[in-house]
Amino acid sequence: MKSNPNGNSTPRPDRDETPLARVVVLGPSRSERRDAERDETLRALERLGADVDIAVAEAAHGALTFLERRDVDLVVVDRGPTADLASDLASLRETDVPVVVVSRSGNELDPVTAFSAGAADCVRNGP
Repeated sequence: MKSNPNGNSTPRPDRDETPLARVVVLGPSRSERRDAERDETLRALERLGADVDIAVAEAAHGALTFLERRDVDLVVVDRGPTADLASDLASLRETDVPVVVVSRSGNELDPVTAFSAGAADCVRNGP
């Protein structure tokens, strides 16, 4: 099942049962993203299979809306270099859902910032 930022879901044609996992991707806004980068993260998550429900939010409050409405197993933060990572993670810290940060910058401070702000893991995407 795929969900849009408003929390609406559309069933995938290949299944109709409860997903094994629900993931919310907190990505950059349309004005600050490069579609190829975000699509890369979404494609990687979609390779997990049809039993994973992926929802996309463009802001931390959108991700929190998903967390309030349904059980979520993981939040992936893929915001890009202009995002305020510490602020996003502070908003999500009050939930018990693990957060994984995707870092693209190659800046060694990103993982330090992510872990200091409560991320469960930080992965680097790119060269």
